Amino acid sequence: MKLRVALAIASAALLGLLLAAIDWNAQYRYDEVDLSRRLLPPSPQHIPGTDTLGRDILTRLLYGLSSRWQSHLHL
Repeated sequence: MKLRVALAIASAALLGLLLAAIDWNAQYRYDEVDLSRRLLPPSPQHIPGTDTLGRDILTRLLYGLSSRWQSHLHL
C-alpha cells in the first residue's frame, strides 16, 4: 500500500514538472496567429501541421492538455 501511494505521488510530481516545462519550452505560443503559415502540412517545424489561422497544432494540443491536468491536480 505504501508503495502505491509513493508511486502515485512521484507520478503526479513528474507529470506536474512535465506540464510546467511545456510553458518554458514551447517554440510557439498557443494563441500566436500567423496567416503566412496557414494550413501547412506536417513538417519538422510543425509536426502535426498548422490550423486555418497558422497556429501550431502540437503547441495548442500540449497547452490544452496542460490546462486540463492542472485543473485536475489543482496546481
